Amino acid sequence: MTRPNPTQVRIGMQAEFWGHSYRAIGRAALGVTEAGSRYYWNEYYLESSEGDIATLVFEETETGSAWRWFTMFAPLTPVTAAQAGGYGVDDLVTMNGEPFRVTRVDKSCIYFTEGKTPDGVVVGNRANYFNANNGRELLVVSWTGEEMEYYHGHNLEAGSVAAAFNLSGLSRGLFTLTNGRKLWNPVILWPALLILCLCLIPVGLVVDLTHSSRSAAVTMVAAPKTQLEAGSGGDLEGVHYRIEGWDLVEIGEVGVRFQRHEYHMVDENGQAALLIQNPPSEDAPWLLCTEFSPATPLAPVFAGGVRRGDLVFHENHPAIVQELFRHTILKSNFGAPMRPDTVFYGFTARETTNLLIVRWSGSNVVNYIVRALPEKIVLSAMKVDVSSK
Repeated sequence: MTRPNPTQVRIGMQAEFWGHSYRAIGRAALGVTEAGSRYYWNEYYLESSEGDIATLVFEETETGSAWRWFTMFAPLTPVTAAQAGGYGVDDLVTMNGEPFRVTRVDKSCIYFTEGKTPDGVVVGNRANYFNANNGRELLVVSWTGEEMEYYHGHNLEAGSVAAAFNLSGLSRGLFTLTNGRKLWNPVILWPALLILCLCLIPVGLVVDLTHSSRSAAVTMVAAPKTQLEAGSGGDLEGVHYRIEGWDLVEIGEVGVRFQRHEYHMVDENGQAALLIQNPPSEDAPWLLCTEFSPATPLAPVFAGGVRRGDLVFHENHPAIVQELFRHTILKSNFGAPMRPDTVFYGFTARETTNLLIVRWSGSNVVNYIVRALPEKIVLSAMKVDVSSK
């Protein structure tokens, strides 16, 4: 059975991932059966200049297409097929000293191959497997009989894949826009045809939509009135801070956009901190953000692959990702470190007692521990007259 290639990645393409050169040498279409329906994904096999094999995975999920990167590894303490078969969804499995949460247990079958594929990747072969995730790294354990295979990997953004394959200009833009799918892919083709058909409906037959219900627009919440000035200072949480600069920023989350003020501060030791003034509609109008260093930092390419519900920083700050956001600086004063129009991407994550904010731009990732503060405490500490507030 032939399975057409659903993406723009082709055998023979050259790529560079994490400083290593690769060439796409083969592809396989695998699948599982769910409730009588078959679900497929595609694996692209990349051979490095050193002869190592990596797997680039593309699949359509309930939330859109996804790209993932996997390489095989040898665990310090292997599990047996019997042990692997005993894991269920939400179970914790420890691999090389790190805990992972099992997200899927199933049995796959190979339905199509082309080009050069690794040993064992043959049409008709079946394997048991489970997927697991610790928020920073993906884990796949696969077994046929007593033969075990272990893969670790990461989520990738389509833009990162396009950059790795050295696409530029229109090609890179189309790859990113379509999440790497071919333009004739049904996921793109059918909506495009539907839009075209709607555009071709005679004007006289078009229903007057001006009186019909419309889909809800994204909510926009304006920033509150700024209440602090550069140069002011005071004690927050037992530490003396001085405000050196100020930004007006826009935060974009799913279904909502809002503006807020961010005050850049330093303590007496020169350590940077951030004081956020959210709109009153937010659960926590004032947030004190201090930087922390995770045991295993997230590089931007990996941070961009984090999804809601993922576990991050399990070694020293285990937290569950809550919201993904886009952070745009609209206006800055002279003491702010970044220029207007600078864009960050990030996420919030919840520890047992703390909120974490992680955001990045280019190669720079900043991690904050966040504490909510009552407004009167902030204004009083910064010598603002609270009696008129």
